[in-house]
Amino acid sequence: MPDFAVHLKSARLKAGYDSAADCARELGVSVHTYRNWERGTAEPRDIGTVMRICKLLKISPNDLLPVPNGSVAP
Repeated sequence: MPDFAVHLKSARLKAGYDSAADCARELGVSVHTYRNWERGTAEPRDIGTVMRICKLLKISPNDLLPVPNGSVAP
């Protein structure tokens, strides 16, 4: 499972959303789309969606999209 999917599910659970459906509803996306993100078969297509996820889950984009060890973010 890709890192984004792992971090997304972990952040959702920490934020108190027990179901993917509840989180999807709050974000205004289909449950199918959200579950694909958590399964690692898809990722959000735009930065606006990533930012809405971060706001809802009260995390930073770096929590979802960590920089690999040894890399320097621009």
